[in-house]
Amino acid sequence: MKKTISILLMIIVLWLMSVCSSAIDISRLPLVPNRNCDYMQIEKNINLKANLVINESDILVIPKGKKIVLNGNNSITVNGKLYIEHGGNLIVNSGTLILNKGATVLSNGSINIRDNGTLKMLPNANFTVLPEGILLLDGQLDADLKTSNIECLGNYVGQHQGVKAEIISAVSFVTTAYNEKLEGFASYERDAAQNLFPKEILINKSQKRPIGGVITTVRFFCSNGQILEVVLYGSLSGYNSVLMNGIIFIK
Repeated sequence: MKKTISILLMIIVLWLMSVCSSAIDISRLPLVPNRNCDYMQIEKNINLKANLVINESDILVIPKGKKIVLNGNNSITVNGKLYIEHGGNLIVNSGTLILNKGATVLSNGSINIRDNGTLKMLPNANFTVLPEGILLLDGQLDADLKTSNIECLGNYVGQHQGVKAEIISAVSFVTTAYNEKLEGFASYERDAAQNLFPKEILINKSQKRPIGGVITTVRFFCSNGQILEVVLYGSLSGYNSVLMNGIIFIK
């Protein structure tokens, strides 16, 4: 009897080990070595054969010309941040892209969630496709638009309501960085608000926020009811750094 119990316990332990070993973090991916970066960038195309977890403190970048492909019953779980550059690709042939609370997916590239794929978003997760980005969402969408922030400002192909959006207005607040004193306030109609949205931005390698000066916070109101808040370090005409969904860019 004791021998049988021991064998069963060993089987359970081995099973648990196999489950845990099937999930990897981004340190197991082929990454571009760069000591001056506070984010990780993939070095070559990746065909995932295991579950991938992007931890809360991680920023993973899919650069131009590179792609991550998800197959099988595997998943990509985002607890931190995933950014896709213009010309980069994330393809979910099957499996699930999961955004947990506070997680961010921000794309200037292409995201393709095919028929057998699923996009799952928990409350307070952020999924934004920028104006130059593309979203093909033929698969399942498991998200509550009232509790999660999801908008495609770029080209959208899919049947799910409420994903495609455009900027319809905006409000800006200008404050001084050292005491957060309100220095100015303005509102913008559709055309002015769309022209106000940052263009030609690149990810900031250091991910360090500037100190001092003026901070301009702009809330962009989208046609699907979502609000996208962007922080500009500087004035509207003279900013050089942009904070969007927790990722810092340079102009």
